Amino acid sequence: MENKFENFFRFEYKILFVYIFYKIYYITVFPGVDFLHSIVFYLDLLILVPFIVYNFNFDNFFEFKINFYNLPIFFLYLTLFFFLFSSFIVNNSFISFNAFLKIIVYIVLFYSFFYKFSKILFKSDELFEKFLNIIIIFACISSFFSFCSVFFGFNSEGRFYGTTIGFFINPNSTAFVYSFAIPVIIYKFMTKRINNILFFIILLIFLYCLVFTLSRAGFIAVLISILFITFSKSKKLFIVISLILLVILSSYINELLSLKTDSSLARGLLFLTAISIITSTTQTFLFGYGVTNAITVFEEEKKSFGNFEVTVNNPHNFILLIMIQYGLLTLLPYLFFIFSLIFTGIKNRIKIPEIKDKRKLELCIAIVLGLLAQNLFEEIIVVPEFPVMSVTLIFMGIIYCFIIKGKRKQVEFE
Repeated sequence: MENKFENFFRFEYKILFVYIFYKIYYITVFPGVDFLHSIVFYLDLLILVPFIVYNFNFDNFFEFKINFYNLPIFFLYLTLFFFLFSSFIVNNSFISFNAFLKIIVYIVLFYSFFYKFSKILFKSDELFEKFLNIIIIFACISSFFSFCSVFFGFNSEGRFYGTTIGFFINPNSTAFVYSFAIPVIIYKFMTKRINNILFFIILLIFLYCLVFTLSRAGFIAVLISILFITFSKSKKLFIVISLILLVILSSYINELLSLKTDSSLARGLLFLTAISIITSTTQTFLFGYGVTNAITVFEEEKKSFGNFEVTVNNPHNFILLIMIQYGLLTLLPYLFFIFSLIFTGIKNRIKIPEIKDKRKLELCIAIVLGLLAQNLFEEIIVVPEFPVMSVTLIFMGIIYCFIIKGKRKQVEFE
């Protein structure tokens, strides 16, 4: 019986990894990407809906009850309500077939990765460690192509020349690889799952590749993750990283506010464009413009601010993106969901007696905190077309599993 149970979870594990790697391919420069862009939501549902149907527990569904004492889930359901209300009631005139598919994909992703896949990895330490190993292996492959970009010019032309862009469409996308991989490799070192020499070699490679993506948002994400992981381990290291983080963060914010360079001017104009269209009416402030119509409105409006970048169709800030698509009433409960998840996770961390579980929870919180900071200057944590959203939901889901375990003493899985 145990072997059958384990094989069942390994089957799920493989299906969802196929989905994640297809999403990674989606943002590369490899052949066939343009075709994937045209069918992305169809392919999402083609992979994930059969997975959901196969694993859906109809008995538990009909016994479903909303627990108002479970704050993270309460805020998540509140987010879902306003998300659907904004999309299908307020902005129903902008619901195209593609928009409808994208709305469904959001819900499917949360069920598949936050609710389902996280439970699989939470229950099995072996699968969790394999999941982390795959992140490290993928980051090593990405690093190889990044070295090819720097030293041999692979996919490195124009404004991306000399960056460690690797096989992605933008070095900022490459930086997200290390936002996951660097905290993971530190976790492996702290749990003695990697020897010292290999750890330092891999860490140096990852840090080199991250630095030459020239993504300060990536630097901030990694520093915040390391800051959280090292808080209770080394006060000196904590202070040093804090000072570095403050210097980078203050210089970046000052540059954005003063609009000193071409990049900060472009980014500042995107922020101003988003704020302008959000605050144009009370309805758009509260409910946004709709999942796809918001992008159309944003692209038109940015031209009036003097920004003519044809490849940019969003404000590069996850908060502003949610606002222009769904409005304040969707944004607020979603932020409450995330922060109640993190704060409750941090609180439960103190009560965990097993060191391995404590390290596991710390890693998940550290990665999510780093990604939240990074996405104050990016947006792909809430864009279902990109793999970052799916992988982030996994780590958030594992945090939630620890919260449930803390409340019930043992996790209840159907």
